[in-house]
Amino acid sequence: MKTSLLRFCFLFALFAAPLAQAAKYVHAPITFSGSFTTNRDFIEGGNYIEVKPTTAKYTNADLLKYYRKKGLIPSTSGWSIYCYLDSAFGDDPPLKFELRHKSGKRVSLSKEIKAKLISSTGKGRVTVSSSAKLSGTLTLSGFYRFTVAFQGYTATFYGDVEIPFKVTGDEKAQYVTPRKIAGSLAGYVDDETRGKLTISAGAFEKR
Repeated sequence: MKTSLLRFCFLFALFAAPLAQAAKYVHAPITFSGSFTTNRDFIEGGNYIEVKPTTAKYTNADLLKYYRKKGLIPSTSGWSIYCYLDSAFGDDPPLKFELRHKSGKRVSLSKEIKAKLISSTGKGRVTVSSSAKLSGTLTLSGFYRFTVAFQGYTATFYGDVEIPFKVTGDEKAQYVTPRKIAGSLAGYVDDETRGKLTISAGAFEKR
């Protein structure tokens, strides 16, 4: 038989603990890109004659250089920024971040990048067979607050992040595998500096 999204959301809530446990070991490299725009004042003879916005862009490479400068990693070679799901539907932040070296070594970024889910909606369809087997997909669209430490400042971003999941298992043990993560956020550093942030991740695997 087929269950409606409403019924599936009920099942999701009912079995949130095993879902979170399954998602705890899933991670993927994530790409950050964005920009900061601030006002630059041109002064002549003590008078302001022009105010012009100045934009600086940043990428994963810039973040890695910053983490090296902070002493989190010895160099940028072989290191990547990873996103992982620790508790996708529980009380903990659903998205967390770490540095991962190609050797397998990991460094937490819990103090550098924080994601808080503020609200979310879902859509999709899951089939429940006569033997209680689950199969289908669900896409969660969440409104998030991201705080990102960078170059001695803390930037705050707000925006939507979409995570489509593949759902398998049964009513005793569910497994959710994210297929990708995509988000676009906007925010600020202070009253005069605006910021944009885009994130994307895919190719999830067990952590």
